[in-house]
Amino acid sequence: MSAAFELRELVRRFPAPSLRHPFASREVLRGVDLTLERGKVLGLVGPNGCGKSTLLRLLAGIDRPTSGTVQLLGSTPADPHVRARISFLAEREALPEELEVLQALELVLSLRAHARGERRRIAETILDRVGLGAFRKRPIARLSLGMRRRAAIAAAFAGAPDLILLDEPTAGLDAPGHVVLWELLAEARERGAAITLTSHQTTDLIELDRLAVLVGGKVVSDDDPALLFGRNSRALLECGGALSPEELRELLAEHGVDVHAIYPANDTLLRLYRNAGEHDR
Repeated sequence: MSAAFELRELVRRFPAPSLRHPFASREVLRGVDLTLERGKVLGLVGPNGCGKSTLLRLLAGIDRPTSGTVQLLGSTPADPHVRARISFLAEREALPEELEVLQALELVLSLRAHARGERRRIAETILDRVGLGAFRKRPIARLSLGMRRRAAIAAAFAGAPDLILLDEPTAGLDAPGHVVLWELLAEARERGAAITLTSHQTTDLIELDRLAVLVGGKVVSDDDPALLFGRNSRALLECGGALSPEELRELLAEHGVDVHAIYPANDTLLRLYRNAGEHDR
């Protein structure tokens, strides 16, 4: 299966001048190597500031690397034919607020080189799919936060792009919105599109094909999400009763169970970052 993108030794620095060091820079990505095949979904996770959004912007062609190479759909992000085959949903979507929802999607489809006669049909179909058909004439500025996110998701999937980049796609979505998003993801993967998404929600990540952990601007783990989260060798027990964690440890020890560690139930991603960082050292 051919690669949707290949990143080799990717570095991105940003100017960070100060009075004492006017030419100083800050290295956000430090030699990233990453490949994604078509028809696969890659999750990209890491602490705030690790470079996830920067990496997506480089893939989308919005930003350029300081050094290293980006191969995208057999070419580069600078190729206009390639850029027409990419969609990018930013964490803060940027659909023009003065346009009506339908107009905004028709504009997106024009940038993806769809014929004028096809745009309205495609836009109306995807708007119905995400539950915004009745609001297609409403200006973006008058949509609620959740409705704006649905409109942005519609824009990301409209016209069947070959590479779909999603930055925190579930932010602001209600439960029905989650269902529609995952249906669209499954359909895009089935037709051979490649998808990369970032999320801070563990439930968004466990069913993906691969999960890359970015810490300090470097990919420190890249594997099956179930393996990275320890699903092959660990179990999460939710117990009732009045036993404290230490009392539970003692009880299990009486039955030959060795408890290696006890963590708060909500720190799964935090442990993933810590374990990845320890592996990197």
